[in-house]
Amino acid sequence: MRILYWTPYFLPDIGGVEVLSGRLIPELAARGHEFLVIASYGDQGREMVSEFTGVTVRRMNFEATLYQKDIKRMTGILRDVAALKQAFRPDIIHLNTYGAGAFFHERTRAQWPAPELFVVHSLLGNESNSVLGRSLRAADQVVAVSQAMFEGACQLVPEVRAKATVILNGLPMPDIAPTPLGFDPPRLLAFGRVVSDKGFDLALRAFAQALPGI
Repeated sequence: MRILYWTPYFLPDIGGVEVLSGRLIPELAARGHEFLVIASYGDQGREMVSEFTGVTVRRMNFEATLYQKDIKRMTGILRDVAALKQAFRPDIIHLNTYGAGAFFHERTRAQWPAPELFVVHSLLGNESNSVLGRSLRAADQVVAVSQAMFEGACQLVPEVRAKATVILNGLPMPDIAPTPLGFDPPRLLAFGRVVSDKGFDLALRAFAQALPGI
């Protein structure tokens, strides 16, 4: 199966989506599936065309073009995306969450119609006619990485419920065995990017309320 894999960023850029993609693609490629990865330029990934475990990764200036409202460059990217789709001829298009790249996929969907899988990693925005809402409607199958993402997607676009399922993210367990940590004084450890949707503000407020009673 030929899979066109759209993702906001890709390794060597680091983030949860990037790490999960880096685990998923080699596993599926080992089963005989062929991939083409399309992503935006990130902080680390600088090459327009690169290779990851034998898979071609193509980066484009999706975000910068939209933010700068560069119509000329936007037209060129749309032309390039359409040509890539027609050359690769995917059997399925895997939208690994949404972002600036999803806009360019949406505008070139007719150039190579194929079944779409949309994976919901986050739900930023609450407009049903946004790129997120339209991506959910257009998808043939929707996968949510948590029950919260599933319910959020169904609330945004109710008809998604009939074609959505929950598949939790999975990564290998670490080789290092956990060891007990002392709790005197109490400690708070939180992992994640420092952005609003990670909820670090909630963790700090909860810890502050719990501390007096400990």
